[in-house]
Amino acid sequence: MSPQRSNTPLLSHLFTSPKARFIIFRDAEVLATGNDRAAQLDYLSARDILSLFRNPYSNETTALAATEPSGLTLPDWVLLGVEADHPTEHHHPDLPAFYAEQPVYWAVNVAPMCRQPGQEGTVEPLDRLLTQRPSTFSPPRQTGLALSSRESVLFAQATAMIDWNRRNQFCPSCGRHTVSSEAGYKRVCIPAEPAEPTATPVAPPCVNSRGVHNSAYPRTDAVAIVCVMSPDGQRVLLGRKAAFPKRWYTCVAGFVEPGETLENAVRREVLEETGVIVGNVIYYASQPWELDDAKWFDRGEVLKAIAEHTSTGQDRTTAAEGLALPPPFSIAFQLLKFWASQEKSLL
Repeated sequence: MSPQRSNTPLLSHLFTSPKARFIIFRDAEVLATGNDRAAQLDYLSARDILSLFRNPYSNETTALAATEPSGLTLPDWVLLGVEADHPTEHHHPDLPAFYAEQPVYWAVNVAPMCRQPGQEGTVEPLDRLLTQRPSTFSPPRQTGLALSSRESVLFAQATAMIDWNRRNQFCPSCGRHTVSSEAGYKRVCIPAEPAEPTATPVAPPCVNSRGVHNSAYPRTDAVAIVCVMSPDGQRVLLGRKAAFPKRWYTCVAGFVEPGETLENAVRREVLEETGVIVGNVIYYASQPWELDDAKWFDRGEVLKAIAEHTSTGQDRTTAAEGLALPPPFSIAFQLLKFWASQEKSLL
């Protein structure tokens, strides 16, 4: 529904919809329940949000928000989407009306207004609301790996967009403050114009206002992840970071550099991380997300590790031996499953 991100009446309706669900961030941390093996996002309702914050798409102010000296204006909010298959105009000529009736997901960052560990003097109504819930703010990597495949998709989009908005509060061209636009998917530099002539020098207009510049939009840093096979196709090379849980090995991955093909990025990254020279590169799939050690594992070891995974996820920290893999919804797991299930070499 990206064409509707500038449709203010629709956005206002979706923000206040009884079917709206809000994922709450405190900067990088997300509000969730559960543990590092099985977690669930703790969504707030539109009623919860509007009891504290202004609707950013309306001039109306709730009674409680009007009494707060801070004004309780959300610093960052992002429309994630609606929970429905995308219709065509042929099947549904009034797309805004269709979207307005669907369950909708938002992500909001309450960090400037939420009590930090050991901090006092923050917004009390928000603190009271959050302390009444069974959830806590959890680290993104720990939570993301413990969510269901459906929620992990929502979480990946939400955390990337909240992080981008949080890190781009100032225009990279002129240094002025930026404001959120297009439901959180664009930040706009609006130069402040003096109300009347003044002797104080005024900064020149921002270059971003005179053309199309990618600095105003979220950027995607491409990463190549690879399942490296031995020459005979019977073993795969896996690596681990020092911060990984014990026994947890995964596929080698790294960022694609400017002007570099995916194939060259694969060869360079594997050589840098492990010292292994890669030959032919075969594309497998894509996914929206440096090593302490790297080892070769045979097909039997990988198949055993795949079999150990259950619907709730295997414990990657307490078992003493054997290979542990990333969650089944990760590209690394699917790459290894694809390789291990082949009866003959892919080369």
